[in-house]
Amino acid sequence: MNSFEEDIRLKALAKKQKAALDEKSDRFFCALSEVVKTREGRVVLKTLLDMFPVDLESFSSDPYLTAFREGQRSAGVQMRRCIKEVGLNVLRKIEEETL
Repeated sequence: MNSFEEDIRLKALAKKQKAALDEKSDRFFCALSEVVKTREGRVVLKTLLDMFPVDLESFSSDPYLTAFREGQRSAGVQMRRCIKEVGLNVLRKIEEETL
């Protein structure tokens, strides 16, 4: 196989992988939309958001603790980003939920 054929093959593979990721993402956001419709779903999400705070100090003299906290913060940021994609007021509604 020459480099041109290899390039075409790799582009086709990348296109298939992107389509699979897009489908997976669509299913995820549809499922998340259903989860936030129930009180129980919002309670679970609130609990997870509380486990992964984004506004606490990450730095510590212990580099392992700093890395751990940064990992938690990163997970919290990503969860909040996903919830905001479902709806702008959804995150506020989850944060107001009582446990």
